[in-house]
Amino acid sequence: MINSKKVIPIVGIHGWKGNRESFKLVADLFKIENAHWILPQAPYKMAEGQYTWAKEIEEGVYEVRESIRYLNDFFKNEVLNKYDPKDMHVLGFSQGATTCYEFVLKMPFQFAGVYPIAGFLRDFDSMEKRLHENQKKTPIFIGHGKSDNIVPVQSSEKIYEILKQETANVELLLYNGGHKIGMSYIKAAKKRILGN
Repeated sequence: MINSKKVIPIVGIHGWKGNRESFKLVADLFKIENAHWILPQAPYKMAEGQYTWAKEIEEGVYEVRESIRYLNDFFKNEVLNKYDPKDMHVLGFSQGATTCYEFVLKMPFQFAGVYPIAGFLRDFDSMEKRLHENQKKTPIFIGHGKSDNIVPVQSSEKIYEILKQETANVELLLYNGGHKIGMSYIKAAKKRILGN
């Protein structure tokens, strides 16, 4: 029997010290049978199996040019030549959520949804626009654990307020737990991904 369900492309962006293999565990939690997970891996190697999207070159100063170059090529060659961005969901955890805020939301496309979880901004005080004009209608669904002791929950609350000034299409879900992806968030995000 042929599976007639439409494939749902989901880009999953891992966090600090993660890799594409570690994000497969997250993909498994969503249990979306017709999903095609596309998993980039950060270019800066920290140790065996550990990667980062931002390399600290001195205290408080980070190098991200290689990540921007890599992500531009990754989206162009692995994603956008195969799928319409309006069908695509992008999910990022921790530093991967920061990558959503600082890279994905500045791309000149409308996505089906962007899901930053337990993320932060490197520069909260920047006056530049956080969204590309074409992303005003992209649904943004932020999640954060209320007891997160790695990235404080106030980070996502502040980002939510910043994004609300640029778009009405942003939601914030705070869930019980620490620096992890809560099951209540996964259930809510899955409903949005499946369109129900």
